[in-house]
Amino acid sequence: MGIDSKFFKFNVTHLESERYISVRDVDQNDTPQLSIVEIFNKMNVVKRSGDKVDGAIMHIKDNIIALKVPNEGKGHILQIFDMDKKAKLKNIEFNENIVFWKWINEQILAIVTNTSVYHVSIANETDKEVKIFDRSGDLVTAQIVGYVHSDDRKWSALFGISTPDQEKTINGQIQLYFIEGQKQKMIEGHACTFGTAFIHNETHRSNIFCFVEKKAGEKTSIVHISEISVPPERCQKHKF
Repeated sequence: MGIDSKFFKFNVTHLESERYISVRDVDQNDTPQLSIVEIFNKMNVVKRSGDKVDGAIMHIKDNIIALKVPNEGKGHILQIFDMDKKAKLKNIEFNENIVFWKWINEQILAIVTNTSVYHVSIANETDKEVKIFDRSGDLVTAQIVGYVHSDDRKWSALFGISTPDQEKTINGQIQLYFIEGQKQKMIEGHACTFGTAFIHNETHRSNIFCFVEKKAGEKTSIVHISEISVPPERCQKHKF
C-alpha cells in the first residue's frame, strides 16, 4: 500500500469500520499526507495533502472525512467534508486540543478535548456541538483510549489509562455517565461497552453495560455485566 508501518499506531491510524482505514503519514519527501485505504475497493489507497492537518478520521459508512486542523491561537478546528458531494458539513473551533474522536453512529462524531466530551451531529449543517460531560477523576490527566455510547443515547462511558511509575504499572479508569440524570460513576477498569439482550423474557430487550475491572495493585481482572435499563414489572435488575 506504500504506507510505512511505523505510522500504524494509536491516534495516527484509524479503523472505524470495514470500509476505510485512514493514516496520517508522509510522502517520499517527508511531507505530511493523508492516506485513505478503501477496504471495500480492493484496498485502493487515496493520497491527499496533509501538511496543514493534525489528523483525519473517515466516516463509518460514507465517503465523509473529518479533519482536525491546528487553530492559530490554540486548540483545533474540526472540519467535516462530504467528498462525494464536495460539501463542507462542519467547521467548528475548539479552544482545546482534540485528543480523541470516534464515530459512535452514522450521524454523530464524538469529540474528546483536554477537559470535556462533545457530540457533533452531521444530520443538520447548522447544529452546534453538544457538550455531554467533563472529564473527571484520574481521566482528567489520563490518556484517553476509548469512548462508547448506548443505543438509547442515555448513557456514555469514557475510558483511559495512566501510569504512576513510568509505565511499570498501567492503571485504567472508566467514567460511566448517565446523561439524563447528569450522574456519573468512576470505575477502575481498562475497557467497556454497551449492548442489549433479552434477559428476563423473549419480548423485553434490556440495555446492558459490560466492563473489565482491574483495580490498582491487583493482577486479576473481572468482567462485569450489568443491566442499566428499567426491568419489566416484578423483575429485578441483573448483574453478572
